[in-house]
Amino acid sequence: TSVTVQATDLVNLGPQPLTGGSWSWAGPSGYTSTSREIDSIPLTSPTNVFVATYTNPAGIKSTQTFTINVVPTAITPYIEVNGGTWLTATSVTVQATDLVNLGPQPLTGGSWSWTGPGGYTSKAREIDSIPLTLPVNVFVATYTNPAGVKSTQTFTINVGPTPITPYLQVGGGAWQATPSALVFQGTPVNLGPQPLTGGSWSWAGPNGFTSTSREVDNIRLSIGFDTFVVTYTNPAGVKSTATFTIIDL
Repeated sequence: TSVTVQATDLVNLGPQPLTGGSWSWAGPSGYTSTSREIDSIPLTSPTNVFVATYTNPAGIKSTQTFTINVVPTAITPYIEVNGGTWLTATSVTVQATDLVNLGPQPLTGGSWSWTGPGGYTSKAREIDSIPLTLPVNVFVATYTNPAGVKSTQTFTINVGPTPITPYLQVGGGAWQATPSALVFQGTPVNLGPQPLTGGSWSWAGPNGFTSTSREVDNIRLSIGFDTFVVTYTNPAGVKSTATFTIIDL
């Protein structure tokens, strides 16, 4: 008289006796039928109750209740990074500038809703180029199957520190991808690490030197070793540092 199924399962009800008398059915959402066997019954609720009434040849009625319970639908998680292969995963670590798409399944049926950082919401199944605004970005997908039963899946997108590429320029020459240089006193030195765009910068150096520019020019050097430390904070708020050492002869 009862069974537990998935929302997409096909369920038939076929009470007996096979011959004689007549049948009538009542079910969810005004469902009715006068067949003995009812096939592919609509599962529109978490608990679907169908009542069969049999009237025997003498006109006497009897009833039987069937209960069809619908369980939450399993969600299969998928993540795509920078247009690559879809991965069956719930978490990934990426760079702040990476493009991340989330596309859980099932592909059809039911409805979706999302919540994420900074009040993020969506009603799409697949969400593309999701905003990575925190070091750890948690997105929760809720799937409501055709029977109205909800299931959820959590995705965690971690943002790693952004690598800093050191560049320095000595005496107006070519920029060199190096964090150190040996120079003669009075030679102008510029420091210009990359990435060129996005995020923010801060510097600390000798004699209380500070700056919030990416490129610092004509840095003041003292005789001997001068150490400058640059901190880059990427758009997700994750910090990385690089150290420049200038030896002034």
